[in-house]
Amino acid sequence: MSLREGKIGTSEGVAVLSSALIGKLLFPLFSPGFSHSAWLANIVAAAIAAIVFFIALFLLRGGNNLLGGLNQNLSVAGRIIALMLCALLLLNAARTLSGFYLAVKTFVYTDTEPIILMGLLAFAAAIPAYMGLECVSRTAKAFFIIMLIVFVCVLTLPWRRYDSSRLFPLFGEGIAFTLKGGLSGSVLYLDLIGAAVLASALHGGKQVRHIGFASLGISASAAILMFLAAALTFSSGLLREMNAPFYSMASGITSGVSLTRVDDFVLFIWMLCMTAGVSFTLYLASNIFCRTFSVTEIRPVVPLVSFVALSFALLLQTSAVIQGVETFLMQFGFLFAYGPIIMAALIAFIKRLKASAKIKGARL
Repeated sequence: MSLREGKIGTSEGVAVLSSALIGKLLFPLFSPGFSHSAWLANIVAAAIAAIVFFIALFLLRGGNNLLGGLNQNLSVAGRIIALMLCALLLLNAARTLSGFYLAVKTFVYTDTEPIILMGLLAFAAAIPAYMGLECVSRTAKAFFIIMLIVFVCVLTLPWRRYDSSRLFPLFGEGIAFTLKGGLSGSVLYLDLIGAAVLASALHGGKQVRHIGFASLGISASAAILMFLAAALTFSSGLLREMNAPFYSMASGITSGVSLTRVDDFVLFIWMLCMTAGVSFTLYLASNIFCRTFSVTEIRPVVPLVSFVALSFALLLQTSAVIQGVETFLMQFGFLFAYGPIIMAALIAFIKRLKASAKIKGARL
C-alpha cells in the first residue's frame, strides 16, 4: 500500500484522533501523584497542546505537511526530529498498552501474563493500521458515539457519591506542582500532530485545523470531566494510587435490578477505544518512519513498528532501565516533541519576513 492514500472526511478524522487521545488520557493513570488536582493539570496540558498545534499549522503553508515543514526549515535536523517524534509516539503506544495491562490485571484477569493481554491488543490494533488510514478512521468512527454515550453514563450515574469537599485544597501539592504536571503531561497529546503530519490525506489546511481543534476539545473535555468526577468521588490518597479511576467509578455503579453492573460493558468499550487509539498511533509512527527514509510502501513497516511498541510495553514491566527512560521522557518529553516544532515555525516566520522585506525593497 502506497503512502498516497484516499482522503478521509472531517467526522472520520475527529473520531480517530479523539479516540487516540482519549485512549491515552482517559483510561490509564494520567500521571502518578496528581491526585485530585489532575483535572487542573489536564487544563494546562490541553492549553499547551493547543498552542503548539496552532504553531504547527504555520508549517503547513505552501502545501507542506508537518514533516515537509520541518525538513524545509531545519534541513538534516528535520529528519532526526521526525525520528524522535516517531520514538515518542511508540513510547506513548507502549504506555497505553502497559496502562491497559495494569488496569485489566488489577480488576479482571489477575493471573494472565502481560504478553497475552498486551499482545492481543497490539495485534488487534495492528490490523487496521496495516490496512491503512481509511480503515483506521472508519473503525474508530464505528463506535466513537457509543464510547461517548458510555462516558456520559459513567459520569452521571454515580452523581450521588460526589462530594465537593474532596476538591480542596484545590491545587493539591501546590500550584507549581500542578503546572509542572500539566507541562510534562502535555506530551500525551502528541497524537494531535497526526492531523498535521497526515495533511495530504485531508482536504487542505482548513480541515486540518478543524479536525485538530475539535479532537483536542473533545478529548481534553473528556479527560478534565473524568478526573474532576474522580476527584469528587475518591479521596486524594486513594485516587493517587489508582491505575484506572474511570473503571473504578464504573465498577461502583449499581442501578435498579436489570442494570446492576456496567463495568463489563465499560471494559468492552474501553478495549475498542484502546484498539482504535493504538492503531492510529502505530499508523502515524509508521507513516513518519516511511516519509523520513523515503519508503513508499507502509505495510511492511507496520508489523515492525507494532513489534517495537509491544517490546517497549513488555520492558516497562521488567526493565528498570526502560522504566527510567520512560520516566525521564514523560517529564521532559514535551521539550523533545514540541521544541523543534516551535523552532522550525520561528525559522519559517523569519524567512518569510526576510522574503517580504526583499519584495518591498525591489518595488522601491
